[in-house]
Amino acid sequence: MASPSLHLAAREILKENEELFPDKILKLPPRRGDLDFKIELELGARPPAKPPYRLSYAELEEMKKQLKDYVDKGFIRPSTSPFGALAFFVKKKDGTFRMVIDYRPLNKVTVKDTFPLPRAEELMETFFGKRWFTKLDLRQFFHQLRIAMGDSYKMAFVTRWGMFEWLVVSFGVLNAPPTSMRLITLAMRPALGRCIIVFIDDILVYSQTLAQHVKDVKWVLDLLRANNLYVKIKKCEFFTNSTHFLGFVIDAKGIMPERLKLELIRDWPDLKDLYELRIFLGAANWVRKFVRGFASIAQPLTKALKKGMKFTWTEEMKTAFCSLKEAIINITSLYIPDPGRPFEIFGDVSEQKNALGGALMQQDPCVGWLRPVAFASRTLMKEEKNYPIREKELLAAIFLLKHWSPYVSETTTVWTDHESLKTLDLTASYAEARGRVRRWMSFL
Repeated sequence: MASPSLHLAAREILKENEELFPDKILKLPPRRGDLDFKIELELGARPPAKPPYRLSYAELEEMKKQLKDYVDKGFIRPSTSPFGALAFFVKKKDGTFRMVIDYRPLNKVTVKDTFPLPRAEELMETFFGKRWFTKLDLRQFFHQLRIAMGDSYKMAFVTRWGMFEWLVVSFGVLNAPPTSMRLITLAMRPALGRCIIVFIDDILVYSQTLAQHVKDVKWVLDLLRANNLYVKIKKCEFFTNSTHFLGFVIDAKGIMPERLKLELIRDWPDLKDLYELRIFLGAANWVRKFVRGFASIAQPLTKALKKGMKFTWTEEMKTAFCSLKEAIINITSLYIPDPGRPFEIFGDVSEQKNALGGALMQQDPCVGWLRPVAFASRTLMKEEKNYPIREKELLAAIFLLKHWSPYVSETTTVWTDHESLKTLDLTASYAEARGRVRRWMSFL
């Protein structure tokens, strides 16, 4: 539980910056030049247009209400565009309606924006030694981005009450995420890598001490103000020692997937076809780096994905399915790596399961022993299964060194339980080696 003084610090910051936390965004955002949302169409693309959906009486009234609200804010305006996406509603959990526009036809003829979204795995490695967190969620972030001059007509949509076009970015349009990521990256650049990470509309401020965290949060809010960006107070967390971000729980001890997501995998029903198998393995792969020997456990399932294989729910597959769910629900947190300390790699080969893998470890100075930073594994290819055990062990080391190359330096130690590899003399053995072993030794 946070102390009263901590609550006071948060209240003071909120009071000083209350204009950044409006209940609603009531006006158009400013023009941002090259950062405005552009829609570049493929050469020769035809404007996609559809007649409006037929809606229920209740939906028609709700449509009229929401259209008026958007017009009053200046977010949309009447249109005479040759484009026309379909507008309809989905019902939210609380019973209210959310307007959805089907921009799939437009997306098919739009040139993709290649601005990269950051990898969650890399973002999670910035928290070593950090004990204080504040999470900020930008309010209706897409609506804080203007459509570029001359492009609004491409965002037109049709309704029973007429045709309208967006002046701000709408959900469902192809390049909204990369454009948003570009804006927040440039806006927050002074603080990126120093005290924050960002992912589209989510900002996480992190600091080692409380005093520094107060300064960092104020700095980030100043950057938001300078860029006319606004935050949704209900989705924010201030001055916590543990936080949820991008599906993970983060604290000073390490990183772990959210429990609810693990329980969803644990409660997954038996699989009926290849489609369900692919969906399950996709969900399981999300936490793959947390599971020791993932490839060995999942092999009967991944084997069923081979081209030409007919799906049959065998006892072997069911056992692997249950074992993988059990391994996932029982995972523990991974250590947040310290870039200033050496890493150790432990490799191993499972002859029985025809798989190889290992663990990336680092010593935790707080407890004095090694803790896992990540696990990695893969199954052996057909020709690799026939390698002598010594070559399989060497192959495991090569695989792990390549997989974790960003962590590898001259201080990295690779451990193996195969005696002959421990005394491998690269200089003396290279002349005698042939083929693949020579290539591996050259890599080492």
